[in-house]
Amino acid sequence: MMALQYARATSPGWPLLEVLKPCPRTEGPRPPGRRPPGPPGGGCGAGAALALAVLAVLGVSGSWVLDRTQVLSTELVDVRSPAMSTSFRLESALLNQETGIRGYGLTGNPVFLTPYQQGLADQRTHTARLAELLRGNATGLADLTALQDAVARWQQETADPVAALPPGAPTPGQPSRPPPARPPSTPSGTDCAASRST
Repeated sequence: MMALQYARATSPGWPLLEVLKPCPRTEGPRPPGRRPPGPPGGGCGAGAALALAVLAVLGVSGSWVLDRTQVLSTELVDVRSPAMSTSFRLESALLNQETGIRGYGLTGNPVFLTPYQQGLADQRTHTARLAELLRGNATGLADLTALQDAVARWQQETADPVAALPPGAPTPGQPSRPPPARPPSTPSGTDCAASRST
């Protein structure tokens, strides 16, 4: 109260401070027959029930969204990302096989069989890992099986016969290289002179 009196005395806008005073409370019993303040017919209870129902719906939907996000995140981290990186490694292993066989078939140098053999070992490892990751995914397993069949056919028809050749031998289905052609013979100097004089 002293602060309010001091503010009136020192501030020219003291009537604004009057607004800040608390409203007087009327104490005592309510007269009989008089209703408490609020909407007629108990609308306050219906509004509260509606608000609680909306909050319940929002809570359930929010819980579902969080659960679904957790499921998708787990699948992405534990299945899809590792499957994608393993499929890239499998592709690299198959490319190493092709490169090694192509190099060995062209040169006959056994150094090129090293990437082929390493590619075979990597292929077995990555195929087993992909089969484990794709368990329960019928489409993914069908694609993996189709890839394995195509690779097995290529290895049986092309890669294994070339790898079985002794070093330096021609590849099957390709003719042996012809001997190098001799450079065309040039007429001797006397022949050239004789041809010019005629």
